[in-house]
Amino acid sequence: DWEELTRLEEVRQPLLHRQHPADPESRAQIEQILAYDRQLHAMLGDARDAVTREWQGERGRAHAIAAYAQS
Repeated sequence: DWEELTRLEEVRQPLLHRQHPADPESRAQIEQILAYDRQLHAMLGDARDAVTREWQGERGRAHAIAAYAQS
C-alpha cells in the first residue's frame, strides 16, 4: 500500500531528523538507525521500480493483445 507508506513516511521523517542527545553512545545509535533508514529507502525504491516495470509490462501485453484482437 504505497499511499499508507507515504503517509507513514511523513510521520517518521521528523522523528528521525529531530534533535537527539549528543553523547557518543546515543550518536552512534542514531547513526546506525539512519544507516538502516538509507538501506530501507533503497530497498523500497527497488521494490517500487520492480512493481512499476511489472505493471508496464502487463499493460503493454494487454495493449498488444487488444491490437491483435482488433486486426
